[in-house]
Amino acid sequence: MNKRILSAMLALIMMGTMSVSAADNTTYSAEAMTPIAGYFNSQSALDATLISRFSMGGSDEDGGLIEIVTYNTAAQVAYAVAGSAGQLVTISMTSVTTAGLAGTGVNMAELVGEIDGFVYGDMSSIAINATNTKLAVALQAEGYNDDGMVAIFDVNADGSLAENPVFVPCGKQPDALTFTPDGTTILVANEGEPRQGYGDGIVDPEGSVTMIDVASGTGTKVSFDGVSYDSNVLLKTGSTPAQDFEPEYIAADNTTAYVALQENNAIAVLDIASGTFTGVYGLGLQNFGNVALDMVADEVINLQTQDNVYGLYMPDGISMAAINGTTYLFTANEGDGREWGDEEGDNFYCNEQKGTTSPTGDVTLDEKVTWFNPGEYEMLD
Repeated sequence: MNKRILSAMLALIMMGTMSVSAADNTTYSAEAMTPIAGYFNSQSALDATLISRFSMGGSDEDGGLIEIVTYNTAAQVAYAVAGSAGQLVTISMTSVTTAGLAGTGVNMAELVGEIDGFVYGDMSSIAINATNTKLAVALQAEGYNDDGMVAIFDVNADGSLAENPVFVPCGKQPDALTFTPDGTTILVANEGEPRQGYGDGIVDPEGSVTMIDVASGTGTKVSFDGVSYDSNVLLKTGSTPAQDFEPEYIAADNTTAYVALQENNAIAVLDIASGTFTGVYGLGLQNFGNVALDMVADEVINLQTQDNVYGLYMPDGISMAAINGTTYLFTANEGDGREWGDEEGDNFYCNEQKGTTSPTGDVTLDEKVTWFNPGEYEMLD
């Protein structure tokens, strides 16, 4: 991929947003722009210039509109999920110029229509197979504890999407999804977050992975019930793995999938042929007595070691690559707290706290920092 196309793809992540009254086949006109030079990074040879972009025409005061983008390398077409607008957007990139990029949006709620037992809520992720012939979109239900769907589109040679996609049920709150390299299976991370908090009568939805056979259009849910996990896995005391494990992203070859469990600081390993988890492996702790960090949000970079302070990796995105015969996993270690429910209600839960002294009382600093509260987790009891 040349630098001009890469720059245009990166620009999609930064595009303007707006609230739209969506309808089938909404047209977004190209908007001309002046090229914007990027920064040269002397540590590597990256010198990117923004020369084109796609815009939906405005901004949204409630936050971003387009989040996930995938790319059809054969037809030079990008597909983007505009969740809050309910639009699946197709953007031609065969001519990337300062005249801008035009796109067409399809209203997903209207496309879904009436499916028995499913009320459409939102789109969360998108993926295309290696041959650029199938596009999969994760659809969350309106109810936080209801099963989601995956829409599977046939992709035409010009990058356009064929009508009448196949809808396959999946687990609760499908987040990221991916195709196996051979394109035979779609793997869906069903996050199952406790969006209503914790409390009497409140359900913590089960996290799971759905395996979809592309040829037959049928799905199989793989549960975490009874899964083995090691002592480094962060599990909320009193919860089962099925309740507490919340899959985020998946990386896979044709035989094995690796599932990032962000809030659990772990990675689950799934055997695709048998449809079973072979284990869940915690990533452990980073000892900041040995590795320097800047703990204080004071706009000054001050890296230093700190005894008795440890970090949780909590991976979000995950990918894999074989290098010189060895397969490596690459994780984006976001770190993430849990904050659910109504802050003024009995169902509110937050496992972070701000202060100068750590929850264990072992460390006191001059400035307030955000600490993870370990009191309700098996690994840290």
